[in-house]
Amino acid sequence: MSDSDVPQGDPAGKAQTVKEGLNQIRSAHKRGAFAGNRKALMVITGTINAAAEAPLSNNSLVSISGAGNYPPLILRGGSSGGVLDGENQARVLNVTNNTVTIAEGLSLTRGNSKAHNENYGGGVYLEQSALTMTGGSISDCTAEYGSGVFIFEDKQSLHSSFNMTGGTISGGSGSAVYVDQHCSFTLSGAGLITGNGTDGSTMAGGGVQIEGYGKFVMDGGTIRGNKASATGGGVNVTAFAAFTMNGGIITENTAPAKGGSGVFVSQYGAVFTKNGGTVSGNFGAPDIET
Repeated sequence: MSDSDVPQGDPAGKAQTVKEGLNQIRSAHKRGAFAGNRKALMVITGTINAAAEAPLSNNSLVSISGAGNYPPLILRGGSSGGVLDGENQARVLNVTNNTVTIAEGLSLTRGNSKAHNENYGGGVYLEQSALTMTGGSISDCTAEYGSGVFIFEDKQSLHSSFNMTGGTISGGSGSAVYVDQHCSFTLSGAGLITGNGTDGSTMAGGGVQIEGYGKFVMDGGTIRGNKASATGGGVNVTAFAAFTMNGGIITENTAPAKGGSGVFVSQYGAVFTKNGGTVSGNFGAPDIET
């Protein structure tokens, strides 16, 4: 693809697995096929499960790792959609040292990091990487931290980022999006985070959890119907973290009394800047607790 996301060049042969398709892209990248800011597009059709992708790498159904191995990747579903199904046996997607976009028609579902005794990122785990979500869905995933997406800062302080402009993250057990220290998350457009933590498993940040020095900017989108059993039904801003709200809607989220049903802001150096948008109609506590 060109830098403007217009497909160029000849399509590669069909691959039977995602792993095979990634091997094709890696080989083409080494030959210089993606020079000039070109991106690689992988169209996923049907349902891909753990049996099809075995053996697993990084305890994940799909692993995109290794600096310089791939050009920027776009993953999307075919005309009838495509599914990456972890079947509660593994995380769905691990991205390390790479740039990936999840686009329309692609569903990541039933990822479970706990199946391999890991706490982070049931749907997607990011390390030293950038993820963009323009469409598709991440649903019914399980993790202690970041049931949908975990944005990780590694030991070398190489920070990851997540930009969500569309698509849906829903039905997760654990905070839907977890922003680790010094990492960043931007929500805008039609992005929707909904129905996460409703099983009561999430202590803080049913929709979004922001750790110290992490940054969350909300320019649009909706955080709706998420639940935390302690603080931050919609968004939980921990000590020294920052949440800037320029637009969008936070509504119908739930937290107990004094827990901030819409937004909870720690008294220890956390910052919530509200320039626009709406925080209202949340349940069980004041919409905003600071």
